[in-house]
Amino acid sequence: MLRYALPLLLLALWIWALVSAISVEDDSMYQTGNKLIWVLVILLAGPIGALIYWAIGKPVRAPRRQHRPPPDDLI
Repeated sequence: MLRYALPLLLLALWIWALVSAISVEDDSMYQTGNKLIWVLVILLAGPIGALIYWAIGKPVRAPRRQHRPPPDDLI
């Protein structure tokens, strides 16, 4: 069972990292590097590249801002 589970887990990690790297909207969200570099690292290094991506290059997502109406004295 482990003979099949481990490769499937590594494949899922690889795909998850690749989709995450491709779906980043802005290169400035990355801690280091840019989208092209991280996609190439993940593609060429396989599961090891995915682990490196999650450890070093994972993008920082900004928290969503809540829209608040202006104070009454400014209206």
